[in-house]
Amino acid sequence: MKHIIYLLVCIMVTVSCTEESKYKTPDEFQYLQKKNAFRVIKISGTNNHWGEFTLTMEYDKEELSNITRTNATNDTVGGIGMIRSTSSITYELQDWIPSIDKDSIQRLETILNEKHGAGNYRLWDSLPKSVQAIERVTVYTNTNGSIKKLSVQSYHPNEKSEAVGEDFAYSYILATTTSSIYEYDVNSNIYINRIMYDVHDPVDKEVYERSLYKMETEYDGGKIKALVWFTAPGGTGFSEFDRYSYTYNGNQLSEIHGTDFTRTFTYSGNQVTVETNHSTVATYELDGDGNVVKMNDGEGNVYTIEYEPGHGNFSHVFVPVSEQMTNPFFIK
Repeated sequence: MKHIIYLLVCIMVTVSCTEESKYKTPDEFQYLQKKNAFRVIKISGTNNHWGEFTLTMEYDKEELSNITRTNATNDTVGGIGMIRSTSSITYELQDWIPSIDKDSIQRLETILNEKHGAGNYRLWDSLPKSVQAIERVTVYTNTNGSIKKLSVQSYHPNEKSEAVGEDFAYSYILATTTSSIYEYDVNSNIYINRIMYDVHDPVDKEVYERSLYKMETEYDGGKIKALVWFTAPGGTGFSEFDRYSYTYNGNQLSEIHGTDFTRTFTYSGNQVTVETNHSTVATYELDGDGNVVKMNDGEGNVYTIEYEPGHGNFSHVFVPVSEQMTNPFFIK
């Protein structure tokens, strides 16, 4: 069965690479980068993976140079790694996790408690740790500074991380790879996004299933008028899958509507309520400059965000273009 999957994947990759060779973004147009007046420097909150956390960002000029993640007890438990080449930058969002099982951690804590006494040691500082990528983002740029391609690899913890003894395994597993190739209009807006989405086998990451998509954006002046999604069943021949129409009330986005998708935006003072498909409700609190300073995602997770003056590339690296286009209230 595995060999059959390999054969299918090889066929899909061959077709996809042939198609991808057509997706060239020209360097000839003059790209005008849209710069933010403010950039995020801290995000605090909770989520299912990290629990309570704080992310602190540092910049070198206008690019991310470091992210540090701390937990509820102010232990440093994560960060980023960066790899630069002549044509790309890779940002690796990292978890720092124990490389020993729970039984070993308990034994170590017992030893430290007997040696130093309760409250006189920090268990986290004594644990052997491993750096594991939770997300790896590679940005490829054109010579004019525009983003040509964005590759996002997402990882998740090994199911065996809860095991003990010989069954224990702490290394994270590659789950998906999303590659986006962009084309721009004369106003430096992304108007075509060609997407390859790979779902990796949990045992062998080199085995994966690939789906092809294309997103075309229609503009009316400086506003998005519609997003049109295409799929390519079998790896060739794009066909329209859905169209998302945008409705505005003055300069404010009020609704996005697709075949099986509705998102409404309600404004009240400095708060925006976003309801998706008449069920999930998220709320955003804005400051006087229109930046999101507090967000409740509707699933029990609340985040607070702090900014400083200046342009940064956090949103370009860690906020998907699809989210930026379907929700104007993203973290910059």
